[in-house]
Amino acid sequence: MKKLIYILLLLLFLTILLSSGKNEEGIYMYKNNPQRTGYYDTYGPGNTPVVKWKIDLKKKLKGKQMWLEYQPLIVNDVLYIFTRGTYQRILAINIKNGRIKWKIEYDPDLYGVIKKTPIIKDNKLIVFFDTVIKLIDIKTKKELWTYKIEGTEPYDSPIILSEPVLGDGVIYIGINDWRDIPDGAEEGLATTYLLAIDSETGKKLWKLKLQDGGISDLAYDKGYLYFSVYNRSYCMDVKTKKFKWITGNKIFYEKSIITEDKQIIWNENYYFIKALDKETGKLLWERKFEGIIYDVSYYKGKLYFGLEKKKEQSEMYILDSKTGEAIKIINVEGYAADSYPFISNNIVIYKRFREMYAIDIKTNNILWTWTKPEFLKDIDSISSIVLVKDRRIYFYTWAQKIYCLEEKK
Repeated sequence: MKKLIYILLLLLFLTILLSSGKNEEGIYMYKNNPQRTGYYDTYGPGNTPVVKWKIDLKKKLKGKQMWLEYQPLIVNDVLYIFTRGTYQRILAINIKNGRIKWKIEYDPDLYGVIKKTPIIKDNKLIVFFDTVIKLIDIKTKKELWTYKIEGTEPYDSPIILSEPVLGDGVIYIGINDWRDIPDGAEEGLATTYLLAIDSETGKKLWKLKLQDGGISDLAYDKGYLYFSVYNRSYCMDVKTKKFKWITGNKIFYEKSIITEDKQIIWNENYYFIKALDKETGKLLWERKFEGIIYDVSYYKGKLYFGLEKKKEQSEMYILDSKTGEAIKIINVEGYAADSYPFISNNIVIYKRFREMYAIDIKTNNILWTWTKPEFLKDIDSISSIVLVKDRRIYFYTWAQKIYCLEEKK
């Protein structure tokens, strides 16, 4: 009997661990996993970090016009950065010393611009342009396949609206096609599609027409795709392409997280967060906040996000995902977060402009604060999502500089 209880407890622990957003081996994407939890299996600095190294991309790349866009990705000891501007660039940077290992450049006149955060799978890079999707071998830099988004030309193409997600070897993308607006459609609403592509071959598996309107970022869990289109939220079986449930909304919910038993959805501009039962779509709880909600993260029953209430005043929230009730609210002068909080095994990092706060994941208290560092001159500030690996922090700034911070020794 004791042995049976031990086995059941072990299985329960493994289920919780996997549902907390552990990434599939060898796959890296926006918010790190297809459930979009924002959890990374690493450790952050235990005290206020200091600069380890920095690089000035403007000088390194001879001043060519560019913008550092989308979430960077760290794979092994390489930081991948994606830029827009005179050229669409993919940069691979050694995280130990900040040296550029290699770069790939594309003329935007060929394929348009990089649209969303790329995905890395088994040392292969999936890049989403305006008109094509490419798979690139990281070791050889060779293109393995190119998928042309049907009927498109540069600057006259369907818009990739959602952050693409990779689940069980399939790439899922939400797109709007403004050339296919049906008669009688509400003004400003384009036709929305879901596109499924085999990540190994680049072949289209299917394309599904949805209702008119914008589509949210996609989340994926155990054979089901979760998303919202305009005023509805959906759970779809990707094998049958049939909807497990559809629920109506008063507003458009832009993003979602899949937990052990819930779908958490929110819209930053309308101040709402609500939880739906993952199996039925039934509303479990809903909360309205007085302020702008930026991207939300999740780990072991807690939701983390920053709330901007007014200029120079904001709050860092930790909610109980079961009830929606606040576990802790931390008031800060300045801004709490403008992206999803980065969750590691020991700290949660909230960042905004020139400020960074680390919350102890066990006590929910502020462990350290990093505000307005002297080396960020003039109006320069953090423009990327903060990434952490092995107690070091990586980010880039509006002045096109990349920084590595480490624990103070």
